[in-house]
Amino acid sequence: LNLFVAIALLRKPSRCGKQRPVRDTNACFTSDYSSLILLHTLPTVNLKELESSAREYPFQDDESVEGPKLLDHKIQRIEERIKLLESTAEVEMIPQKEDVYRLFEVTQWCSGASIFSIVIFFLQVIILILCFIDLAADGTPSNWFRVPAGVSLTVHMAQFLALVITVGTNADFITSLAELVDGYDPSVRDFVSVHATKTKWALSNGSRFVQGALGIVVSFILVVQSDAVIDLFFNFAALAFISELDNIGFWLVSGGYIFRGLRKDTELVTEVEIPH
Repeated sequence: LNLFVAIALLRKPSRCGKQRPVRDTNACFTSDYSSLILLHTLPTVNLKELESSAREYPFQDDESVEGPKLLDHKIQRIEERIKLLESTAEVEMIPQKEDVYRLFEVTQWCSGASIFSIVIFFLQVIILILCFIDLAADGTPSNWFRVPAGVSLTVHMAQFLALVITVGTNADFITSLAELVDGYDPSVRDFVSVHATKTKWALSNGSRFVQGALGIVVSFILVVQSDAVIDLFFNFAALAFISELDNIGFWLVSGGYIFRGLRKDTELVTEVEIPH
């Protein structure tokens, strides 16, 4: 093929004035024999240049062919990332309840903080069970919880208010239900503590739910057995104090009043936040 083209060039007069490019070159082939040498070496030179360019810029040819498509794809990816960042920025992070149950969740198994949390939990449960046994001790099959008869309207109104306050102010019961609805958040394990596994989360919220539900049951029995308004609220306040032992224990440890070695572990609890 090169030989035929060279012969054609030798026969055809040169048009150096226009200098038509041949295969992306600006060489003007004359009618002498040097054109044959240049034509013979041109494919080799271009091939070597393309090979070296391909090694240095492996995606140059693809981008030159599919440039608009790649550009549209990159723009789409950037827009998606911007939307993701905007949606993430709008998410509100809510701090979680700070108590010994949360302390148990974020600390290591069998550590001092976990053992302290377990002790507080069993202390609450044992006291509530003892109260339940005492309130139902002298009951009869017809009146198991010894509900008094013939109480005044004032007592009934106080009983109703006490029941509403019991359910509405039992933070452990409400928090456990909210945690179960929201589910386990793995970001707590990633950013706060590696010990905040799903198993410890389930045990922590299960313990909080049991203690809160048992406190509501005992409060209900105590309320319906009351026949005087003053006695009702005195007993109700004492029972509310028992339900707050988990918060009081955490406050004492975090303030350094007791077990100062556990104070550092309580700082992890303050860092726990989940998206709303």
